[in-house]
Amino acid sequence: MMVYCPTCGSKIDDEMEFCPNCGEPLKNISGQQDESAARGQKIAYKAKEKKKEQGLHNISSQKNEQGYTQKNFPGKRKNKHTSIKKILKGIVLLLLIGGLISSGLFFFAPSIDIDEDLSYQHTFSNEANASEISGQEFNIEVSSTNVYYQYNSSPMQSIIELNAQFDFIFQGWGVESLSDVYKITWENSQNITEFKIEWKPKFGSILKDQSRVNIILRSDVKFSFKGSSSTGKIYFESGKNTLIEQLNLKVSTGSLNINLKQGTSIKKDFSVDSSTGNVQIYGDKVSIGGDLRFDMSTGSLDIEFLNCQLNGTIEGEFSTGETSLKLVNCTYPNEETWKIDGSTGNLRLNIIQKVNQISNIQMDIELSTGNIYLNFTGEAGIGAAKFEGDVSTGDLNFHPNSGFTQTNNLMESLNFGEIPGYYGILEASTGNINVYGQMV
Repeated sequence: MMVYCPTCGSKIDDEMEFCPNCGEPLKNISGQQDESAARGQKIAYKAKEKKKEQGLHNISSQKNEQGYTQKNFPGKRKNKHTSIKKILKGIVLLLLIGGLISSGLFFFAPSIDIDEDLSYQHTFSNEANASEISGQEFNIEVSSTNVYYQYNSSPMQSIIELNAQFDFIFQGWGVESLSDVYKITWENSQNITEFKIEWKPKFGSILKDQSRVNIILRSDVKFSFKGSSSTGKIYFESGKNTLIEQLNLKVSTGSLNINLKQGTSIKKDFSVDSSTGNVQIYGDKVSIGGDLRFDMSTGSLDIEFLNCQLNGTIEGEFSTGETSLKLVNCTYPNEETWKIDGSTGNLRLNIIQKVNQISNIQMDIELSTGNIYLNFTGEAGIGAAKFEGDVSTGDLNFHPNSGFTQTNNLMESLNFGEIPGYYGILEASTGNINVYGQMV
């Protein structure tokens, strides 16, 4: 009969005195048969369960390594996200270190003072009559330098005299002279003169820039101007009784100031263009033969014409800047339609008419969210005006004073239709319209 050793659980014959496996004395083994068998089964079961658990652990490890199951995969996915975050943190750290290094390099960068003058002239070899040299085209394009146009106050043989005064500090590397910073071009022929200042890309920057370009023009020559500056300012001043073929000036972030003196005549179009820079135009007893155009973004525009003759139309666009137009006793030989469009900026229009304006003028003004402020003052029997307003969600307010009447969205002077006058069609979406009218 087979029984189990009570110590190690091995199967043994019940007649053996000692266990062949562990050497345990086997006395009265038969009486302990049931107890021995139970203990042996228990030990065998524990050994079997231990082997089973070890096998499952090996299978789970293999699945984790090969990515078979979603249950065992989150650890790996988490590691992937962690790696991406570490990479991004590394990039940010490198950028910060690069910025600190660049700042440190510029702090310790060498600096050089540039102080240099360049002069150019456009001169005919022999004395020429103004009629022979009229129609000159003069084009200027500069980056950050201020430009000053001025007509001569005394006789001069040259058509153009230009003096460029460079005065600034360059901090960086690779610069020893002005020619390392700017490419300067002066070209002229009998009818065209061009002057350009172009920035050469360098590892550095310009500090304390006080550079300027001074231009003196012969007053008896009729010029056609095209001028532009990026960050610099442009100042243009005509002489008395100056004849100009065409005037087109443009700035980006710099300002533009134009002063047209008495008797100045612009034969063709007059246009200004600006991004964020402000523009101011003043004219007294000036004649503009073509159209007056303006294109503004966020910069403000201020135009004031006194006793001027405008033969063409007025066309303009503006975005968020403030636009102001003041017309005092101006005349219009031709019937024209003005067109002004705006976005969120405001338009202020002030008209004073105490002389016969000659022809009728229609004004089409349309704004989005900006406001329209219009003030008309006329002399009884001379000035006349009629205004219609249309708003979407904004407010429409008419303020008729002496000589004006109002009916719903219409306000007009009592003498409108009898003499030449202004007819304004004013539209605004969410902006407000305020119109004032009076006769004196």
